[in-house]
Amino acid sequence: MTKPSDKKNPKIGPLEQLMLLSIIQLGDNAYGVTIQKTIEAVNQKPLAASLLYTTLSRLVEKGALIDRLGPSSPVQGGKAKRFYCITPTGKIALKQAELEEHARAAARQNIGLLSDPLS
Repeated sequence: MTKPSDKKNPKIGPLEQLMLLSIIQLGDNAYGVTIQKTIEAVNQKPLAASLLYTTLSRLVEKGALIDRLGPSSPVQGGKAKRFYCITPTGKIALKQAELEEHARAAARQNIGLLSDPLS
């Protein structure tokens, strides 16, 4: 469960970072399938729908995303698409993750490691 303080400064992992960046890139066209295809193109491997939607839900819970239902579509059997948009909290989380990665990279360089031993 997300604590109230977590919504102001949520920690996000690499997949969450990639999802937020994909949503920024997609703009008004950011819904499940387009997000999934964007991530798969970057990673060059499939992303399970269950992982996609679980992660999107977690980002909404953290306050990094907001979601809204679009109009129903006959192509989808009358089902509406759920669109996602990054929040200011999500942008802060992305920036924090970027700063943390730069700090880790600098620390690795200072001690002579060429790659992240945790990955």
